[in-house]
Parts: sequence; C-alpha cells; structure tokens
Amino acid sequence: MKKLYNKRIERCAEIDHKAFASTQALLGIEDALNMWDVRNVLREDLSKVTCIVAGFPCQSTSSIGKKSGITNYCRNPECGHSFSPLDADVIGVCPVCGSSDIEETPSSLVSYVLEAIKNIKPELVILENVANFATSKKFRADFDKINTKIKSFGYNLYWKVLNARDYGSVQNRRRVIWVCVRADVDAGFEFPEPYGITRDLQTILEDPSSVFADTDAKVVIDSSISPYVRTAIEKHIDEIITSDAETLKLPCKSGWADHVIGLKKIPTLRASNSTCIVRQVYKDADGNDRYYIKKLTPKERWLATGFTAEDYEKVSKINSKTQLNHQTGNSICIEMLVAVWWELFKKMPYLFEDMYLLSLFQGVGAFERSLDILYSEINL
Repeated sequence: MKKLYNKRIERCAEIDHKAFASTQALLGIEDALNMWDVRNVLREDLSKVTCIVAGFPCQSTSSIGKKSGITNYCRNPECGHSFSPLDADVIGVCPVCGSSDIEETPSSLVSYVLEAIKNIKPELVILENVANFATSKKFRADFDKINTKIKSFGYNLYWKVLNARDYGSVQNRRRVIWVCVRADVDAGFEFPEPYGITRDLQTILEDPSSVFADTDAKVVIDSSISPYVRTAIEKHIDEIITSDAETLKLPCKSGWADHVIGLKKIPTLRASNSTCIVRQVYKDADGNDRYYIKKLTPKERWLATGFTAEDYEKVSKINSKTQLNHQTGNSICIEMLVAVWWELFKKMPYLFEDMYLLSLFQGVGAFERSLDILYSEINL
C-alpha cells in the first residue's frame, strides 16, 4: 500500500485581520489557531510543531522601505538606547537599562521567529524575505547574524536568492529563501534549478473585448494610468507593441517600477502601490492583433502570484480592491515555493510524513497553499 503523507496547521500568527480573513476563506483555519501577535510564540505550547514557515516583515530591509534594519529602540526617557535584538541576550528587553518598553521595527520581529526555532527545534524551517536583505551591504551583518544563530541551534542552513519567474511564475519576484534542516535529520539539500516561465502572461489577463467594442483603434491605453507614464507610453507605443523583450522600461520619471511595462512577465507586485502595467494582446474577429496597455486588475494580481481563479472568488467576497492588491504585494509566489518543497521532498520525504506546521507572519497563506499543491501530488 502506498504511504500517505499528512500535514496539519498546528498554529499560526497573523496580526492583520483582513489578511487572516483571506487565509480563512482559502484554508478554512479556525480563529483559535491564530496567535495573532508573533510575540505569543514565547507563551504557547508549540511542542508538536515539526516545521516552521515565516515570511518575516521586510519594511525595514526592502530597497524601497525605511531601511532602518533590524533595530530596537528603548523608550525609557533616561536611556533611549538603540540596539539589535540579534545581539541581545534577552528578547524584548533593553540590554542597557533592562526596560521592556521597547519600540521594535517591523523587521526586528524576526527575533521572535529565532526564539521559536531555538525553543521548539522543529525538523524543518523555511524563511523568506526580500532579496535586498541578502544582497545589500547595509543589511549583510544582520543577515549573517541570523544565519549564525540558526546554525547555533543545531541546523544545517541553505540559502539562495530565487526569482519566481525562474520557476514557472509570470511575475518577476526575487526573494531570499532559507531552508534550515535540523542536523540530525538532514540528508542534504540543493535548491531547484531554474526552468523559466511556464505560463503565458496573456492567459491570466481578463477578457478585454468590451474595451474594443466601440472603437476601431489598434491600441487602447488604460485611462487610469498616471499622466506622466501615459505620455511616455504614447511616445514609445511602437516599441511597446513590437518588442519581444520580457519587460520594457520607459524613459520617464515615476515611482518604483511604475514605468516598467510587462510584455511577457509582470514586474514585481507591491503592497504600497496598485500600479502594475502590462501589454495585453487581443485578437479581434478579423484575426488582427490589437493592444490594450493596462493596469493589472486585483484578480490578475492574484493569478500572477500563483493563486487560482477559485481562490480569488473566495477572497474577493470579503476584501476591497485596495486590500486585494495590498495582499498580493505582500505575498510570495506559490510556484516558486512548490519547486522548493519538491526538492526537499525528493531528498527527505520523511519530513512530510506527519508535518505539524507553525506559520508565522502568515499573510494570505502562500506557504500553506503551496504545501497543499505538493501534498495533492505526492498522495496521488
């Protein structure tokens, strides 16, 4: 009889109520499983956990964030000390005055993830963050400290900057991925080899026929695109509709990536800005190619992150368009995670026999959805 592999979500921590509502719609998680504040990992019995996944906050380490790094600030007016929690002996306490009145930057909350790893010692830990955290000289010291700490807990650590577009996704999304396997169960790991985009960008875009219903124009430009980018599009339209490149950067001033047009792949989606422009090719009744230069819709953003149309229908009933856009900007691409899970399974299938998952900074459940895909395939 073929072995069946099992998993369950033991606990999770997601403080964003709207994001957790989306995860509940997708995964059916009960309220009681959510610890909400990641600091609660210090108070809960998590001894059953065999795998921790966490995409800890990137606002302080992103190339477009505040770049404050992993830093805490003591609020004691007689102290005011700033320090890295990665250097502190006691979590959540100022090492100078002992005050627990601490202001933590978003990215410094990774210290609670590390504390969970140290205390629980699960077989497997998967972490993710923006590529900039691993590649920027500004944050490399913090990056190395995290790696050193995890290794000191008894783990073999593998990390690599991966791009989702190399693993089937239509989205250009670079992330640093850590795979940490407890040394006593590790059989060795190598990250999956890139295999490129396997989805056609055009297949995730919604039907544009209504856009062309009352016009003979060969090209239609979305009226919601900002004027300075629209002007550049009009100026370079011939290049946009004929280029065979994956993306095309327009020579104009704009916010980060607002002026990059997705031709075969989509520029990185962001939580803070809904603008992501693509070239849509529409073949009319006479067989002629016509072009719609448009901003992605919320549904298209969800599909570009690896979720299904059915997933989107569930979350769209409980979220505004702004929230739907924000949630995809904070998510990790599912296709890339599936590729990593598969490499782990091929080398160490025993890690998946009875997996008890702790999901920290859960977002909308990309880790869980990718695991659902893996388990549906290995249990065929």
